[in-house]
Amino acid sequence: MTRTTRSRTTAAALGLALAAGLTGASTTPSAALGVPPSYQATDGAGDVKITRKDGLSDRQRRSIDLGSVQIVQDDANREIDVAVQLRRVTGSTRFDQVVTVVYGSDTVGGAVRFSPSPGERRSGAAGRFGEDGDDKLCRGLVTRVSDGDVVSTSVPYRCVPDVPVSVDTLAATEPDRGGRFWSRDLLRSEGTYQLRPVAG
Repeated sequence: MTRTTRSRTTAAALGLALAAGLTGASTTPSAALGVPPSYQATDGAGDVKITRKDGLSDRQRRSIDLGSVQIVQDDANREIDVAVQLRRVTGSTRFDQVVTVVYGSDTVGGAVRFSPSPGERRSGAAGRFGEDGDDKLCRGLVTRVSDGDVVSTSVPYRCVPDVPVSVDTLAATEPDRGGRFWSRDLLRSEGTYQLRPVAG
């Protein structure tokens, strides 16, 4: 199954649209699942793109430099765990660090968007759309922060496509969660990945 411009564009639009109406809830981390990841990739250091030079220090803008991305199935809880390593998780309230993972194929797509910034850790959201019109939205996803500046969240299966998809990860510094960036780092996947079991 090949990636298409349509699926990436639509999924990216959904990822940005999720920024508009995020709410909060609480979950418990899925620790040490003991299963191989559905998707795993690493990104080279120092490739952050600076998009605005005002407002933040260079150190703040480069804090979202991507290290690794891993997605693991948690079948017991019917969700996937998405973990992303950043260069440094900050405690600043002057800006938001935001992670968006976009997944898509020729026929289905979606995204998860979450933030480790203070006040934003209960504001994650995910969505799935398909040609059958059976779209799903999951709000109130909780961002967890662990040692090594790894940020993670859990996404219910209903908001994840059950077919092989491409995976693109975007980390950014943002002033207002409106899709404007001070800096960004993008990691695109090669090939497609089965992020969750096929729905029965």
